[in-house]
Amino acid sequence: MKANALVSLQSVVATYLSGTQDLPVLTHQGAGDFESRIEEAIQSHTGACIIVSLPLPEKVHPHLPGPVFESVSLKVRIVENALSGESNLLQSAEAVSALLHQFNPNLKAWPTRLILNPKTPWKLVSDRDAPMRSVVDLEFLASGVL
Repeated sequence: MKANALVSLQSVVATYLSGTQDLPVLTHQGAGDFESRIEEAIQSHTGACIIVSLPLPEKVHPHLPGPVFESVSLKVRIVENALSGESNLLQSAEAVSALLHQFNPNLKAWPTRLILNPKTPWKLVSDRDAPMRSVVDLEFLASGVL
């Protein structure tokens, strides 16, 4: 896995979701104030957006060179304007879960498919900075070699 393998995984997932969802898909990459980009996205006609976070290693195999990451967490957040009327938050979470569970990123560093975290696949989150938002985090796991 090259040094940018985590960013590559994030980019592949964000690109895939962008091509399959009507919602804007954001990453922390790119210019501008990220909070402003979120606000602009949820003020669009859809009233929601998807944020693909940078994957982070959670567990490493201690006896193999590489390192070999046994578990890497990739969080996908769905943010919805709570005042936009009818909520589609859970419907969006279901759609993203169906698309990414068992998704193969086809990257050399990530030979395994993404899976939903079997213990905590979804989590409702309070956004203290923006209480008028509804937020659900989806957690996917992968493994790879550095």
